[in-house]
Amino acid sequence: MTAGDEGMRCRVYRSSRRAEMYLFVTAAEDLAPVPEELLARFGPPQPALAFELAPGHKLARADGDEVLAA
Repeated sequence: MTAGDEGMRCRVYRSSRRAEMYLFVTAAEDLAPVPEELLARFGPPQPALAFELAPGHKLARADGDEVLAA
């Protein structure tokens, strides 16, 4: 599924090294596009959540429409 009218399937990973640090990635690409340097600092990713990001979806610190457009 791609960004657009339908939305996007997302996965969230929690850092094993830093409290309150999370990675939000598309389910389709998962961790493949995340730079190795970031993963090294992040530590082994721990699955935290999976959800559908749809237009109009409210996120705690970002607007869902802006995230889909990026």
